[in-house]
Amino acid sequence: YSSTGKSMNLTNFQESQLLASENHFDDIAFSNTDSTLVFISASAGIYRYSTIDSSANLIYSSNNPIPTLLLYDSTLFAFNNLHQLIYCANVNDSSFNYSIRTYPGSSSSIHALKSTSDELVITCGDSVFISYDDGIHWQSFSSGLPSGIEWKSLEQDPYTPGLLFIAGGTN
Repeated sequence: YSSTGKSMNLTNFQESQLLASENHFDDIAFSNTDSTLVFISASAGIYRYSTIDSSANLIYSSNNPIPTLLLYDSTLFAFNNLHQLIYCANVNDSSFNYSIRTYPGSSSSIHALKSTSDELVITCGDSVFISYDDGIHWQSFSSGLPSGIEWKSLEQDPYTPGLLFIAGGTN
């Protein structure tokens, strides 16, 4: 979908460029600061796709699945199944560097949110964690939440900064 909410089909050339060596796709994140950029996690790693020239460049190579991408301004948070957070603060720029951080929890089922008040919040199985420094340090954010719940979704109220909604259920 484009930023206007309209569906855009890829041309055969665009599709062949993007799908050439991939056997699966895990997640997609759209830039909210550059409407021409899309980030896609796939079997080879993370691609930055440009809608201007239909180019798909592998910007981070990985043999491990990266099931969750979160893009906030020009910062990319990518969570892999090894409990690593791949962090890049200027991913929209042509030159950028990644740093690898770890995230807590025992599940590889991750849902992430960067709040408007600048906290990074993740659900990891039946736990919720918060970071005030982009994933360098984490603390439990599960106090008061029911136990035994697999947290499946995390959203922020768009009208009330700091109000988060977490949804889940038992298996």
